Amino acid sequence: MKKLIAIFFSLLIVLVLISLVIPVKQIRSVTIANTLANSVAALHRPGSWRTLDSGRNTHINEAGFMRWTISEPAHGGDSTEFAISLAPDLSRQQDPQHSNISYVHVTSLFYSLFPSLERSGTDVHTVDELRSYLQDNLRFYGYPIRTQKLVDSFFLTKQTDLRSSDLFKVLPGIFQSLETYAAKESSKVIARNIAITRLDHDSITLMAGLNIDKSIYTDAAYNFRQLPSTLGLVVGRFEGRFDERTGLYAAMEKFISDHGLAKRGLPYEQYQSPLPGSDSSTIRIDLIYPVSHR
Repeated sequence: MKKLIAIFFSLLIVLVLISLVIPVKQIRSVTIANTLANSVAALHRPGSWRTLDSGRNTHINEAGFMRWTISEPAHGGDSTEFAISLAPDLSRQQDPQHSNISYVHVTSLFYSLFPSLERSGTDVHTVDELRSYLQDNLRFYGYPIRTQKLVDSFFLTKQTDLRSSDLFKVLPGIFQSLETYAAKESSKVIARNIAITRLDHDSITLMAGLNIDKSIYTDAAYNFRQLPSTLGLVVGRFEGRFDERTGLYAAMEKFISDHGLAKRGLPYEQYQSPLPGSDSSTIRIDLIYPVSHR
């Protein structure tokens, strides 16, 4: 009996050793919560997402339609290479805001039977890093951007046309008048907002507004607005100089386009800091776009 057990375990060890050297190719696929166009563009910018040598030695070579090889140096002076392809979302929903990465993973028969025992290789790490980058709004768009349900839908606003150079002179007075009017109507001020529309090279339309807690009556100088309850919001955060906030506008326009959303009103800056006194003032704002699905 002991001899049979010994023979059995000997055969088992031989089979395991043989299975470790029998190569097996697997096609692995992962879904990415980002568009196909963005996935293709990001793939060609390994410096944005690859941690090994900050992507400097990661080479992307076209191998056919929507197919590439990724190669980079490995330990000992050798190089690693694997094939990758990109496609639209392959799920039943065929969501245009999602895409699919497929790649060839070379392993052994043993690890194909027991994948949990295999250590992640270069191909797995590389695809995971690309996927992580594409699904991280802060890294991909450059700013923290999120969607949320509509909140604080009541607005007291005042609009005026003025020269661009007069913006910082006008802001304190216009908000003081808005807050005086809100107090007269016994409404609570929740936040202060501004929306700026350029008219020409030296003129703007300024809409200053207060989020308030209830509906009120207004006159010719002031306007009460309420966003429809069916709308959602796209919200981006910016901290820095007032004159450098335009980058967030561009990032959010792309975010809205990428996610198939439609703008349903002027974007407005909600101030979490004191109002700016000059272009160099440090501000902290939430830039808010009212949106709906197309």
